[in-house]
Amino acid sequence: MFDFDKHLAGLSQQTVLCIGDLMLDEFVYGDVSRISPEAPTPVIAVRRTEVMIGGAGNVARNLVALGTRCIFIGVVGDDEAGKALSGALSLNPLVEFSLATDPGRMTTRKVRFVSEHHSTHLLRADWEMAAPIETAEEEALIGFAIEAMPRAGAVVLSDYAKGALTPRVVRAVIDAATKAGKPVIVDPKGRDYSIYKGATLITPNRQELAAATGTAARSDDDDGVPLLAPESAGRRGARIDLIVRGACMLPAGRPGWTDNIRVRSVIGRFLEHTRVFYFGVGKRDELYLASADWMNRNMLRRVELAWPVTDKRLRQRIINECLVAYLHDDRDAWTLQPDGRYARAPRVLDGHGAQQALMARYAAQPSEPKKRARAWT
Repeated sequence: MFDFDKHLAGLSQQTVLCIGDLMLDEFVYGDVSRISPEAPTPVIAVRRTEVMIGGAGNVARNLVALGTRCIFIGVVGDDEAGKALSGALSLNPLVEFSLATDPGRMTTRKVRFVSEHHSTHLLRADWEMAAPIETAEEEALIGFAIEAMPRAGAVVLSDYAKGALTPRVVRAVIDAATKAGKPVIVDPKGRDYSIYKGATLITPNRQELAAATGTAARSDDDDGVPLLAPESAGRRGARIDLIVRGACMLPAGRPGWTDNIRVRSVIGRFLEHTRVFYFGVGKRDELYLASADWMNRNMLRRVELAWPVTDKRLRQRIINECLVAYLHDDRDAWTLQPDGRYARAPRVLDGHGAQQALMARYAAQPSEPKKRARAWT
């Protein structure tokens, strides 16, 4: 069983390099009891104000809340908001930061007015310059990142489209991390994800995914966006490991699919609550077990908890007994069609059925495996 306490405790031994758009978040709380006589606008009687680090800085706050050390890199203006952010970052002993100061731009600041009694967000006022940083600031961020890279175990790029993560900065950081063997996780913005080529993981929300693929943000019952996203990213040169809920094959010769996208998924009746995911990552393979036990049975698009299998003997047993059987199934397999539908693969007379092969394998073994095999039927 995955030991959450052990792994959470291990976070205190980790250091994450975070680079992105830094913001100052301000919350103005008060009471609203009347409408202004000047306009149909609520009047807020201010009671208190809270100021905190926002944007990519919120990633740093979350990391240190878990006990992880964070090296933070960003850009501020030569103004009071920039000074406030520097002061706030310096208060946390787990945060080491390097900020480039651009006298020609204002620090991004967002002020939210909140009715405390009604818990209602009334208005947000923004001060920002959503434009790419200048060459001097680009060079400063790249220099900070390269200097910090040897001390970090992973890299996070937190892009809010405010200008800090220019294509040049993103490329330099990803290349440096790749050379150093460090994973890169990207919280993206914009329409062109090709600038993130080489990243380990990209985490768009539905709106960001829709913007990147040029499709509408549909409901969870519509698979249009998830199906178009890998193809679009693959055409732009991204290398993708795709997880699907079923065995599928990519259409041969389709640009962006078969050359850049790899699919690994194994699901069978005996694995109704456990999945086996197998990825080829660079020159090494990774094997994961996943569980959906906390979700409703048969729920579409269920969220699963996955953890890596590092024990060599267990890895080989899973590969031999599960992956090999299911990836060679020519009797019960389904394939993913270009239009997103699943269709049963052409069945081979007396072909190989993975479920039956696995049960036959265990039936020939001693009593304990036999009992487990019967329990899976």
